[in-house]
Amino acid sequence: MEKIIRRVKFGEESKPYIYWLTKTPQERIEALELIREQIIWLKPELKKYASEFQKVYRVAQR
Repeated sequence: MEKIIRRVKFGEESKPYIYWLTKTPQERIEALELIREQIIWLKPELKKYASEFQKVYRVAQR
């Protein structure tokens, strides 16, 4: 995942959903998986539930 830093003036920042609309479904899933791994790493007591997360994805047509 490429890291991009952008400077904006206060009050001109975009909405988070606009950012995610620019990403492909694959990039969104990769970001979700990264967040899931970070949460499990930060909260070791959740590790026992890690195997319960399904890694099955389906892209639905709108």
